[in-house]
Amino acid sequence: MLKKLLCLGLALSLTLSLMGCDDKSPSPVVGEETTTYTSQGYTLSVPNEYTDLLIIDTTATEGRGSTFFSVREKASVEAAKKLFPGENAGGGFLFGIGLLNESDFKTALCGDMSGADVFAKDENGFYYIKYHPTDVQLIRESDYTDADWAQWAELGQWSVSAIDTFIAQNEGLTPYYCTNTDLDIYLNRLAWLNEDEFTLTRPGSDDILLPSKELSLPFLEQLLAGTFTHVDMEKAPDCEYISLTLPDAQVRFDFFLADNGDANYVRQIWSDGMEALYLAAYDNGTLAGQTMLSWYIAAMQA
Repeated sequence: MLKKLLCLGLALSLTLSLMGCDDKSPSPVVGEETTTYTSQGYTLSVPNEYTDLLIIDTTATEGRGSTFFSVREKASVEAAKKLFPGENAGGGFLFGIGLLNESDFKTALCGDMSGADVFAKDENGFYYIKYHPTDVQLIRESDYTDADWAQWAELGQWSVSAIDTFIAQNEGLTPYYCTNTDLDIYLNRLAWLNEDEFTLTRPGSDDILLPSKELSLPFLEQLLAGTFTHVDMEKAPDCEYISLTLPDAQVRFDFFLADNGDANYVRQIWSDGMEALYLAAYDNGTLAGQTMLSWYIAAMQA
């Protein structure tokens, strides 16, 4: 719900500060099986069976959705030009690759990142983004044929493996994944922005705690080290919890305090009574509920 309401300006603050915008990219190198395209020092390999079906743009762009590789289906681009002459018709977009520095990445995480998936990071603090359409970009001058759909599906499948190949071929990239649920967005906003008021409460206690950002940041970072996925509400534990409430946003998150895996369940409750349930996952065995308990105790003692 939040992801539909947040301002687009918070969604993606994109700056390709690592790169200049030199349009003189090297010519693609054709091998026996693949053609290699180069942009801003990065390479993208395309199977030769697809090169005639695609338009590969290696020009670095700036602004929202910046890319240094942009891949489109040629037939859709050509059809769009004929259907909408004289307009910036677009169409055929399969995916683009760009990057964000750490500051812009944190800003992006504070908003809706639909159509933008983080897939890698490097030792210089840059995060690599795959941009993809949120609707079907297939265009033809007349009705689609089964062959049109089959070609589009095949190119879409290749676009997934193309990212794995990109990581393997470009030195210094480490696969990286993060989620962008409402819970992720709110926690990131509390960690990196100074715009939201929040409180910590515990059922059975009259205390309403307002911890400082300085005290809260380490606990927020611990929570954000994991990923959050939606699960069925029936899995919500029946146990004690600590609530994180954002009054201006009219939303509350209950972090359950069970001493087992149930401590990684988080319930979201909106002011209208709607609910959602998340399951947190941490590589190091962190329990989100225990992190919240430590945060609550620290705020009590401050």
